[in-house]
Amino acid sequence: MPYALDKLCVLVIDDCEPIRELVRGMLRSYGVRDVCTAESGAEGLAMLKSREPDLVICDIGMQLMDGLTFVRAVRNPAICEDPHVPIIVVSAHTDEKMVEEARESGITEYLVKPITAEALLSRVHQALARPRSYEYGDDPVDPVDAGAARRPDG
Repeated sequence: MPYALDKLCVLVIDDCEPIRELVRGMLRSYGVRDVCTAESGAEGLAMLKSREPDLVICDIGMQLMDGLTFVRAVRNPAICEDPHVPIIVVSAHTDEKMVEEARESGITEYLVKPITAEALLSRVHQALARPRSYEYGDDPVDPVDAGAARRPDG
């Protein structure tokens, strides 16, 4: 299913401003008009409430609240109003243990640094087209129904 990228709201979370601006620029080059940024997981959680993004792109290795702690908080319905929002995490780590830990935390997609515009676009489409099920506590959660209402397909 094609997605109208110009109708997406994307939240980019990274504690490094040049990386936030790089990702913002890549997204805008593909037509995403509404890109908001946060420099920490805590700021990102606040922006989830005020902006209601269609997609989140989050670095794993941040200070104070790392990316996986952020993902776990988002997936907790007691903390986040939209625990089904697709989340792409970005990391320089490629080891299997880190990828598995990220998947278990509830990510939708994993993107390895260095980021290319093509890889980013591919992950954006994958995250929107194929939301992953995840577990919160002992309960499996299938975000497909929740995600269908969110998809901006023009």
